[in-house]
Amino acid sequence: MEKNILVKHYTQKELLEIMEKYNSVDRKIIKANLVKVYKTYGFKNQNIRTELDMAKSKVDSWTTMSMPNIPTFYDALRIAVRFGFSVEELIID
Repeated sequence: MEKNILVKHYTQKELLEIMEKYNSVDRKIIKANLVKVYKTYGFKNQNIRTELDMAKSKVDSWTTMSMPNIPTFYDALRIAVRFGFSVEELIID
């Protein structure tokens, strides 16, 4: 299911800036963008759980709006790489 996307190479400084922004963006924005990315790229929680071997409760909590959980930056980056989108799509306001 990995999509062919234009590969962008980041400097360490750029990656750190993205990570800091990810960690400072409102969690509701990340959750909403995650749901939007699911629809855009055609995958679901089940795909993440099976293809990245993650726990059901962990993954499901990311899209449950009443729960504050979001993917860690590491998990978000793994999902982005596996499913072919930019992790920056999760932090667009």
